Amino acid sequence: MNGNVRRNAKTAFVCVLYIIIVSLFFYLLTAGTMPEYVDIPSADKIADVDLSKEGVGIDISSGEYYKGRLYTPYDFAKGDISQGNPDDKYATFRIVLPLEKGVTYGLSGETATYAQQVYIDGKLLSEVGKVSDNAEEFVPATDRYTLYFTAQADTAEIIIRHAWFNHRTGTIQKLCLAKAPLISANERAQTVCDGLIAGTLLAMAIFFFGMFLLGNRKRSMMWFSLSCLTAALHYLIYESKQIGVLFPYLDWYTEHKLEYITNILYFVFILLYAFAALGLRPHKHFVVTSVCSAGAILLFYIFTPSTVYTHFTVVAGAVMAVYLILSSVYICVTAVKHRLMGYIDSIIVCSTVVLTTVVYLIEGLTYFTKIFYIRSYATILFVFCNAVMLTINLSRTERRLDESKQRESQVTHMNETLEKLDRLKTDFMHNIAHEMKTPLTVMSGYAQLTEKQIEKNVVNDETL
Repeated sequence: MNGNVRRNAKTAFVCVLYIIIVSLFFYLLTAGTMPEYVDIPSADKIADVDLSKEGVGIDISSGEYYKGRLYTPYDFAKGDISQGNPDDKYATFRIVLPLEKGVTYGLSGETATYAQQVYIDGKLLSEVGKVSDNAEEFVPATDRYTLYFTAQADTAEIIIRHAWFNHRTGTIQKLCLAKAPLISANERAQTVCDGLIAGTLLAMAIFFFGMFLLGNRKRSMMWFSLSCLTAALHYLIYESKQIGVLFPYLDWYTEHKLEYITNILYFVFILLYAFAALGLRPHKHFVVTSVCSAGAILLFYIFTPSTVYTHFTVVAGAVMAVYLILSSVYICVTAVKHRLMGYIDSIIVCSTVVLTTVVYLIEGLTYFTKIFYIRSYATILFVFCNAVMLTINLSRTERRLDESKQRESQVTHMNETLEKLDRLKTDFMHNIAHEMKTPLTVMSGYAQLTEKQIEKNVVNDETL
């Protein structure tokens, strides 16, 4: 008993240490790939920043923003500009930055929403989708972009035209401007981070689904692999914007629907995995509520156009948040009720479910996730913690199988020993019977003769 306790304590310590090391590695990885920039309220403040060491963050508050207008560099050169209708779904942003002449700079944007053109010093350097003031000619697209340019004078004019007929709102995401080596280093680091996170999630999905199909038929492995798959797809669509590399013919509308669908399915699969891993059977009312809530939201995103469901994103997010909170509480209370919280695997499952819910709430209520990559970090933490838990279960099952085989071997050995003893007993009895047969026959003959003499009353001294 004491040996089992020490072995379990050692296993728990190693698992916790492993999780801490992996978590620290991925946190440093995600935090290290964040572009470091200083927000500037106006263009003239850029002179206070060393662009070789840190970038500057540029948004629409830093320059001129014209709603309802699609201006070109030629229009600004003529000076014939004015504000348009603020309800129109297109606009133009312009900023003139004081830069060093002859120095090469880099400009990177997280995403172009939802069609965008970037002009620098009158030249079109980047185009995502098709910008138009006509909804029929507008073609949406989303992509992360980086461009480089050499300042031809002491100032550089940046003009961004964008449109968003496909969405409820549209704005220019924050841009990061720095000297080319710093932007290039950030891009390389971000590429490594994207590859590691997406590759890890996909590898986990393939591995555990293969384990489910080819070996252990536990449903927890199936739900876990599906949660990893949906997390990887959501990361490729929403975070890294690399889904277009894998599926170049995927249009924006399908991609945007997949972003919401994979996000919902990710949380649903996590809850299903938690029930399967804990060995719990959810209550009938909980199942009906879950199917109705998640199913209604999924159908809403699938069958309504983006111009409709983007108006109800907050409502759908609130419904999903309430569903996750109630589900997390229900899972934890049920685990406590069944006295499962004394096991490390149950603690890991319940903790990661609560962590996932908290991260979703933070992501919905603030922009904290955008700054510190909480969603990516929490997803990786969930995957590795539960991968460790599933590995522990596999190891435990394998150990029990080895113990069963050992007991079976002992029983087989005992049976062989008993069979050998039975054969020895049989041989012994056979030999005894053979050796005793002759004297017993003689004794039996004399006994019968004596019995007959007694019956005839002819017993004499010789007979006695």
